[in-house]
Amino acid sequence: MANRCYYRSATLDPQSQLPLYVLDLTHVPPAVLSSSASQPNDTALQSFTDTLISLAPDQNHALVVFTNGLHREGLDDSTAGTTDRSLTLIRFLKLIPAASRENLQKMYIVHGTWILKSVVDVFSKFHALASNTGRQPSIIKCDTLTALSHHIDLTKLPISLHTYIIDKIYFHNSRIILTRDFPPLYGEPLTIYDSQFPLSQFQRIFNNLISYLSRPQLDVHLSRRDWNTIIKCSSLPAETKLAIDILSDCLKRGQLVSLSDYSFVEHYMIFVKFVLKLSNSKTPLIPPQLLLAYKIDFSDITQVNSFLNKVLLFKHHLSSTTYDNAYILIKIFKIFNYLTLKVQREVSLIDPSAKNSQKAIERHKLRLVLAFTKILYAENSTLNSTDSLASTDLDDDAGFDNLFKFVRSLFDNYDTLTVLGTPHTIDDFNNHISTDDFIAFENFKINALGDTDKVEARVVNNLPQSHTSPVKITVVPSPPRTNSHSPSPSMPRNNELFTMAKHKNIDIQPMTPDSSETAPIPVTQSQVDIVIDSLESLGIEDDVDANTDDVDIDQAFTTPTRPPRIPQKKPSTLSLHETIVPMVNNNLRKYTDRDLALQEEVERQRIAEQKKQEHAREVERGVRRGERKVSRLARLYEEKYMQ
Repeated sequence: MANRCYYRSATLDPQSQLPLYVLDLTHVPPAVLSSSASQPNDTALQSFTDTLISLAPDQNHALVVFTNGLHREGLDDSTAGTTDRSLTLIRFLKLIPAASRENLQKMYIVHGTWILKSVVDVFSKFHALASNTGRQPSIIKCDTLTALSHHIDLTKLPISLHTYIIDKIYFHNSRIILTRDFPPLYGEPLTIYDSQFPLSQFQRIFNNLISYLSRPQLDVHLSRRDWNTIIKCSSLPAETKLAIDILSDCLKRGQLVSLSDYSFVEHYMIFVKFVLKLSNSKTPLIPPQLLLAYKIDFSDITQVNSFLNKVLLFKHHLSSTTYDNAYILIKIFKIFNYLTLKVQREVSLIDPSAKNSQKAIERHKLRLVLAFTKILYAENSTLNSTDSLASTDLDDDAGFDNLFKFVRSLFDNYDTLTVLGTPHTIDDFNNHISTDDFIAFENFKINALGDTDKVEARVVNNLPQSHTSPVKITVVPSPPRTNSHSPSPSMPRNNELFTMAKHKNIDIQPMTPDSSETAPIPVTQSQVDIVIDSLESLGIEDDVDANTDDVDIDQAFTTPTRPPRIPQKKPSTLSLHETIVPMVNNNLRKYTDRDLALQEEVERQRIAEQKKQEHAREVERGVRRGERKVSRLARLYEEKYMQ
């Protein structure tokens, strides 16, 4: 915990040019802050202080203090807990040796409450009186991270997820605004032939994600809700949406990030955002015209292999050269394949009531194929003057159908299909992304195809030469260090971010000094709702409400069936009013209340059956108000293949 609680940053204080250190109270052991005036935990406090003193520099420096650990019970300064933590803070400051205090020249206090600021102000004045120089450190109070960015380079600090959430929810800083521009990120080519900023940010997520999927020691079992999110790319809980939005903003500004703060699903949804935005850009990963240009028998492996290589080598134009998406598509297919293997291992967790596990595996693999197709398919949103809406819909239907069959065949024959006419399969290529690996793959491609693209070959030859291999060798090289605070992938976060008064069955894992998890943040539902409404859309609509309960999750993993067709009965010529009003006949039969209730029930059943039939006809047409074409097609395919 020490390296997350107290560390030297990768930047200097701009004004004083002093080394800049960070003290993040999020990671203070709970035993330190849980002590009170009546029951002080002096041993824990002394041990913690000694650890920090051993890490403190013996030279002048500046310090950024994130006070989030003091907000574990909220921001109400009138609570007894806040008073106890303030007393703990005073005892902590008193334990710091005078020599260490003398070296502290400047201090930034972020997210401080008024009582915390008062304690620091008073203590710094007493320190100045007791000091030989009579000088007190310069103290700058920053209410938000945006305010802090006015003084230092915020992107050089690996700020914890806990700090970002406190900034958004408690201090109402909906978006961090920096005074400089950054290159566009999403929807941009992931290549070395243009701006490498999108590729560099994508590789940070990819390298962690594929490590979680391919290394047994990093593998974590996903919950049924997690699998529902991955398969449907929707039904995101509020805390997941917030974490994704925060991580996405960090990547947009090239922020240093502690990726272990983010869960597996949050990693994956950022990966989906990259692929989805690129698929719907002007340079999609798999162009729609390519899906319509060939008539492929997808049961013929030779034809599928040939089409795979056409997809990999499809050329897009840049200002001075052309490029293809072969390298990125191979990496994306590797992630998808690892997910299909993972769903096979965890099918008993996803569908515990399945009577036939093999059929359950095939059903969920098909669901994943549909999810991959939905992410990769680019809708035909542009119409020529001679095109009609009907013909465009037919093209979309045919393109989606071909992509679905191609992706399904790709993973059915994953270990057989070869790349670019070589003996290598997709699985033979390295499980990481780096510039060296990209250049090595481009050289591999040129050697495999010959000098067919003179312009591209010339560009590759002008790049720094790579001495690595794009395919796995006997000793698999470790993935390169990603641009994150941790030198190697750590276990992803696996606990709740929030705790709410009305949140039932919350699994709160208390933080321990040796744990990377932090305690859930106390929030109210209204606070969360305000923040969620301000978030940027992921780009995939939420088909299911985020507050789906366990019953709905059970229904999400059952095989969908269309409503049965009910035989048409001869409709009654009587209206409802005429049916339930007692009728006087020759026998003078008396209608009781029970008779009327029975007739009302029969009428309700008739109306319900009529609505079911209308819904069945609607499903046949594939029409739902406000539904995207890809979502409609994915839904129809699920109903078609999984009955």
